[in-house]
Amino acid sequence: MNAALRSEFRKLRTTRTAFGLLAGAVVLAGLALWGSLSSATPAELAAGLTAPFGYAGMVIIVMLFVLVLGIRSFTDEVRHGSVVPTFLATPRRLRVLAAKTTVSAAAAAVFAIAGVAAGTGVIAAYLVAHGYAVPVAGWTIAGLFGKAIAISMLWAAIGVCVGVVIRHQVAAIVGALAWLLVVENILGGLIPKIAAWLPASASGAAMGIDSAGSAVTPIVGMLVVVAWTAGAILLAATVIRRRDVV
Repeated sequence: MNAALRSEFRKLRTTRTAFGLLAGAVVLAGLALWGSLSSATPAELAAGLTAPFGYAGMVIIVMLFVLVLGIRSFTDEVRHGSVVPTFLATPRRLRVLAAKTTVSAAAAAVFAIAGVAAGTGVIAAYLVAHGYAVPVAGWTIAGLFGKAIAISMLWAAIGVCVGVVIRHQVAAIVGALAWLLVVENILGGLIPKIAAWLPASASGAAMGIDSAGSAVTPIVGMLVVVAWTAGAILLAATVIRRRDVV
C-alpha cells in the first residue's frame, strides 16, 4: 500500500494538472467572492471575519475543481494507457483505488486551505478598501477551514469514483459538472424536498447555504455527503474489480 501511495503522490507532483487546477480554483474563487461582496449589506460587511460573507459559494467553486482533480486521477491513466502498468505493478486493484482516493483527498485539503486562505485575504482587502474594520473570530474561521477541508476531501474521493465508473475523461467531467450545475438545480425547482438530499445541495447545506423549507441542517448535510461518498466508493470498488483493464 505504501508503494501505491508513493506512486500516486509522484504522479500528482510531477504533472501540471494539479497545479493548474489549484491556481484556477484559487483565482476563480477569489474573484467570485470579491464580486459577491458587492451585494453584501453594510451590516454583513461590518461583521467582518466574525461572520464572513460569501465563503459558502467560494467553497462550492473549490469543490468543483477538486471533483475534476479526482476524476482526472484515474481517467488520465486510461486516456494515456498508463493504467495497464499501474495494475501490473499493483495487481490488487482495490489498493490502487484506495491510493488514488487518499492522495486526491490529501490534495483536495490543500486546495481547500489555499482557497479559504485566499478568501480570507479577499474579504480583509475588500473591507479595508471600503473603510470597514476587520474584526476576527478565530473559532469561526477555524470552523470554516474545517468544513471546507472536509467537503473538498469528500468530493475529491467522489471524483476518483466517477472516473473509475465512467472512464472516458470528457464524458466523466462534463457529465459530473452538468449534474452539479444543471440537473440538481432543475430538480431543486421541481422537487426541492428530495433535491435537498442530493450531494451538491447537501454540500451547500453543510456550508450553511439555506434552502427554503429544507430539513437539511449543516450537520445533516455533512453526513449526507459522507453517505454519498461511501456509496460512490462502494460502486467504484465493485466496478474496478470486475471490469477489464482495456
